[in-house]
Amino acid sequence: MRGSIWASNLDLANKLDVSTKDFTTQISRCARCHQWHVALSLFATLPSRRLRSNVVTSTAAMAGGEGWRRAMELLQKMLVDEIRVNSIAFNAAINSCQPWQLSLSCFNSMVHHSCCPDASSLGAAISACRERPEDALKLLAFSATWGIRPDLVCFTSAIISCEKGGQWQQALSLFDAMQLSDLQLDVVCFSAIISCCEKAGQWQQALTLVDTMLRRNLSPNLVTFNAAISSCEQQGMWQQALRLMKLMEDASLQPDVISFNGLINSLETSQRWQQSLVIFDTLLMADLQPSCITFNTVMSCCEKAGEWQQALQLLQLMSESTVAWDVISFNSAISSCAGQWQQAILLLESMAASAIQPTVLSYAAAISCTTGGPFQVVDRLLSALKVTFLSSL
Repeated sequence: MRGSIWASNLDLANKLDVSTKDFTTQISRCARCHQWHVALSLFATLPSRRLRSNVVTSTAAMAGGEGWRRAMELLQKMLVDEIRVNSIAFNAAINSCQPWQLSLSCFNSMVHHSCCPDASSLGAAISACRERPEDALKLLAFSATWGIRPDLVCFTSAIISCEKGGQWQQALSLFDAMQLSDLQLDVVCFSAIISCCEKAGQWQQALTLVDTMLRRNLSPNLVTFNAAISSCEQQGMWQQALRLMKLMEDASLQPDVISFNGLINSLETSQRWQQSLVIFDTLLMADLQPSCITFNTVMSCCEKAGEWQQALQLLQLMSESTVAWDVISFNSAISSCAGQWQQAILLLESMAASAIQPTVLSYAAAISCTTGGPFQVVDRLLSALKVTFLSSL
């Protein structure tokens, strides 16, 4: 197909007597095959041929990814030239607009120019309002006014907007409305609502939704499982997070670092340092590269249990890997060294050698380790803490 398009383009370029119709046909072919750079190249030659663009050629150019400013120029030119703009052209403009205000302006302009918006128009406008849940919900609420029956994309885009705006109750209401309709809910929709529950710490609801997917023979993907696991970590529901990891295995899905981080976080919240080390070893055996967050969380778990040797071993392992440690890594290691003031001092010195500036928390953690230590050491740490605190003001 691609070879025939290039051959047709060559024939078109060599022809002296061509019409707008010839270009329209060829540009449409390029657009259907997503050969946007070719379509744009042909569109750019229209003026030199003294040919007038039409709604098809302009729409293809708008969809070609030249940016929202170019799309708005083309839409405005069509309106000025009194070209009858159809819903496909308006939808292309709405989809290309980055500022949400322009997307809504394009959507409202459809009615003023006797062009009825459709579900695709509504979905694109709602998607543009992903950071503004109030506007997304208004668009959905007024859909009946424009004679639009919202489709799956419209509802899913509105749920994503609610997720980003922290309005999980509204998202659940939308999801309930979808279930009462005849819409066939898909994995993307479920993943969006589960992610919303995760952000709100609604782990019970997230797990219920995963179970609902499985009952409906919908296969949760990695994004779905990770969101559900993450919802468990805030409440320390490590058993449920572990169950989700098992479900991933049953579904032949390979957990990634995000999956393991969520499980380790849930173990850290419930102060189960031994299990966190087991899961950490499982991550390594799966040939996954732990992140700085992974190391820090396991060290924090060891710190809360007073397992300073384990924390120091993890810090050493970080230094031997490609993972760069940060101030949180050292603070966790220092905090674990209760009663081991010499180790705490060595860690502070290692921070300086690693060009990591100790914070107030670093010195406070070291001071908490100096019970029974020399007075001079405590005094020096207190002075350093005071200087660091004053410099942060």
